[in-house]
Amino acid sequence: MKRHALATVILSTTAFLITSPASAVEGNLPPPKCAAQSDGEAPASAYIIASSAAVRAAPSATAELLGYAPIATPLNLFCLQEGWAKVSLTGAMSINGWMRADLAGAELPTRDAALAALRSAQGGNPAALRTQSERVLAFAPLDESNFEAVLQEVRAAGDVEWTQKLERRLALLRAPTVTRAPNEVKLLLAIEGQSMNAVATFTDGMWQGYSASNGDDEEQRKADQKFANRYLSPGRAYNFYARGGVDGMVLSGGRQELSCSSMASDFKRVGGKPAVNRGLAANFPLTEQPAGQDAAATDGQKRAALDVAAAMLKAQGVPAAGIARLMRAPAGDEPGLVISTVPAPGQTAPILVLSSEYSNAESGQGHSFLLVMEMDRSGKYGATHRYFKKMKTYEDGGSYRLLAYVDTDGDGQQELVLAYRGYETWWYEMLQREGKGWKTLFKGGQGGC
Repeated sequence: MKRHALATVILSTTAFLITSPASAVEGNLPPPKCAAQSDGEAPASAYIIASSAAVRAAPSATAELLGYAPIATPLNLFCLQEGWAKVSLTGAMSINGWMRADLAGAELPTRDAALAALRSAQGGNPAALRTQSERVLAFAPLDESNFEAVLQEVRAAGDVEWTQKLERRLALLRAPTVTRAPNEVKLLLAIEGQSMNAVATFTDGMWQGYSASNGDDEEQRKADQKFANRYLSPGRAYNFYARGGVDGMVLSGGRQELSCSSMASDFKRVGGKPAVNRGLAANFPLTEQPAGQDAAATDGQKRAALDVAAAMLKAQGVPAAGIARLMRAPAGDEPGLVISTVPAPGQTAPILVLSSEYSNAESGQGHSFLLVMEMDRSGKYGATHRYFKKMKTYEDGGSYRLLAYVDTDGDGQQELVLAYRGYETWWYEMLQREGKGWKTLFKGGQGGC
């Protein structure tokens, strides 16, 4: 099938912003009618050209909603049927369905082009002005400067009502509110690097690990997209927790376009300490305790814990040279020993979480470990939770790190959240105190390539 000139903009709608419909005309060279399409005919390449487009299970406005695809999403367009296009979307929204044909276009839309169209829409056409405003905002829904650029044009056009609505939305972006509807699950997300990843739900008084599907199950992909529509929609606010307490909020930026399976979104910090980008997010209160400082450990305490760790590694058959490499500090992109401290209520010494990884650059052989170390009544550190792995190849590599700690159940004890990174795979684990040791409450957020 040839590449076709499709439609121009007709609709403006996002999960976070206000809907503003307009109209447009189909292109001169549409794809064939679905009934006339041959089985072997290749699809046309196209993009979403509205701020977002609803993808449905059938060519009808009342058909099951599979999800919203944001502007500039690439798609394969197979055929047309009475104003609807049969499409296959790739990236974060990897599903097949139907969308309005006039919401797809052959050229990749850009923010600069949308902003130029907004400036040219000031000639007394309120519908066009609002439609183009939404298109610009859809490219960066969490960017306050993007809002300001749109507001400047809308104010210049003299649309007082639309100006006031945009100003209210910008105020909400700067001071959001965390809400959870009665029919929504309690959700926990891991915040790490540039992503927030759904990892667990709290239902019937229990944590359950959550992960996106990793396969070709169409029904599961639909369920995943519905989940993303609700919980990762741009502007959705969550409480943020770091260093044992609440530290402002995070806003979801919409499900990420990833080549690997994941239920992840980019995010924006609001309030708290913006420099802290490792922790947990939740759509319900975990604790009212404000974030504090990580517990301090003395040099003597660290040395005592390291001595115990070295003895345990030796007992696992790690040679002296391997132990020395595992005990080195990280350097550049090279992993190394990380010592994290966690307050221990009622104890004079903090909990120490030691983790490290080393592998030979050529063979991939090496070791990784994580130890939760606590001081006993005699003043000696011992391991109350341990993980050890001997790597045989590069693909076999993987290691844990402490991501966060917070008291999630109000018992006065911190739960520990660990992040695992392996060869093209990852997951998160929450540990809860059990006697003198720890038990795994859930494993979730698994992803892979």
